[in-house]
Amino acid sequence: MSQKKYATLTSHAQASKLFGILLVNLVLTIVTLGIYHPWAKAKLLQYFYSETEFQGNRFVFHGTGNEMFKAYIKIYVFFSLMIFSLITLGLLKNEALIIVGLIIFYLTIFCLIPYAIHSFLRYRLSRSSWRGIHMGYRGELSALYKIFIKGILLCILTFGVYAPWMVVSLRSYIIKNIRFGSLMFEFNAKGGDLFLLHFIGYLLSVITFGIYIPWYIASILNFEIENTNVIQNEQRFPVKSTIEGGDMFGLKIVNFFILVFTLGLGMPWVVIRNLNYHLTNIHFSTKIDMDALVQSEENYKDATGEDLSDTLDLSIF
Repeated sequence: MSQKKYATLTSHAQASKLFGILLVNLVLTIVTLGIYHPWAKAKLLQYFYSETEFQGNRFVFHGTGNEMFKAYIKIYVFFSLMIFSLITLGLLKNEALIIVGLIIFYLTIFCLIPYAIHSFLRYRLSRSSWRGIHMGYRGELSALYKIFIKGILLCILTFGVYAPWMVVSLRSYIIKNIRFGSLMFEFNAKGGDLFLLHFIGYLLSVITFGIYIPWYIASILNFEIENTNVIQNEQRFPVKSTIEGGDMFGLKIVNFFILVFTLGLGMPWVVIRNLNYHLTNIHFSTKIDMDALVQSEENYKDATGEDLSDTLDLSIF
C-alpha cells in the first residue's frame, strides 16, 4: 500500500501506561461501589484519543466523567424502577400480571436499543475532535426506529436469514449521517454479499474446528472497511484495508499465550497489539484535503446513550 497515496492512523498508546490507568480505575470503581465508573470510562477514552495520531495531529475526546455520571444516574433510576415494579408484581403472586410485567420489561429493553445507538453516536461523535474540528451525527431517531423494527420483523419472518440485510441497512443509514467537519461518509454494500461471507465463514469455521475464525473475522472487517467511502466536495475516496486472516491468526495466537502466561494481567498488551494492528491496516486517501475541513457540527453533552450502550452491552463503535 503506497504511503504517498494512503495515510493511516497511528497509536502511541503504551501497554504499561494503560495498565496503570486500568488498575487505578478498577481500584476506585471498587472503593466507590461503582460510582467512579463514568470517570473511569472518560479517562480511558481521553487516553486512547490523545495517543491516536493522523497526519501529525492527535485526536481529543472532550467528554467528561461528570457528563457521563448524570446519564448514569438517569439510567440507574430508570432500571431500578423497572426492577422494583417486577419485584412488586412477583410479591402479588399473580402469574398473569407477572407474565405481562416481564413482556413489558423485555419490550422496553428492545425498544431502547435504537435510542441507545442514536444517543451514543450523537454524544460520542460530538465530543470527538481533530485539529479542533468536531465530528457529528445527523441521523433521526424515528428513521432509525423504522429501519430497526422493519429489520427485526423480517428477521423473525425469515428465521434470521434477513439479519445481514438488516445490518447493512443500519450501517448504511448511520454512516451516511456521520460528519467530520465538512467531510461526509457513505457505506455502499449489499446484504447478499454479507450473507455469503457469514455463510462461508461459519461453514469453514465448523469444518476446520474453529481454525478458520481469524479469516472469517478478517473477511467481515474488510467488508465493512472497503465498502466505506469518504466524501469531500462530491468526490468519493474509498477506504482501503490490508487486514489478512493469516495476520489475524498470528495475532490471536500470541494474544492467547500472553493472557495465559500472565494470568490475564497481560490484557493491556493484548489491547494495544489489537489496536496497533487494526489502525495500521486501515488506509485513507491522501487526496482528501484535511486542511480544507470546516467546522459544521454542534456540541452535544447528553451522555445518556454512552452509558445506556454499556448497560445494554451494545458493540456500536
